[in-house]
Amino acid sequence: MVDGIAYLDSNYNATLIAVNATTGKYLWAVYTGQTESNPNVFDGKYLIIVNDWGNMFIINSTNGRVINTFCTHIPHLENEVVITRNSAILAGMNGDIVSYPLSQLLNGTTG
Repeated sequence: MVDGIAYLDSNYNATLIAVNATTGKYLWAVYTGQTESNPNVFDGKYLIIVNDWGNMFIINSTNGRVINTFCTHIPHLENEVVITRNSAILAGMNGDIVSYPLSQLLNGTTG
């Protein structure tokens, strides 16, 4: 949850949904494909989530605008992206571990 907005990722609907945590009002939804991971927040205003096939999504947490999406080529089940000060780290079911600079994720130069 960020600034009173709760984020729900539905494996069944393959959609990330934002709702007002106080009123329950629906705010926006983004189709992400099937995912078991939860969205992670960085810089207080961006969400990052990776679906089961390794597609990464960077999303504006306020309005749901997709800033960047690309295939990491790393299958990703029941695993979370680790956010550090400068990077997003992803470990795959295949044993691969990759790190992406947050600045590249935000300006769309990764992928």
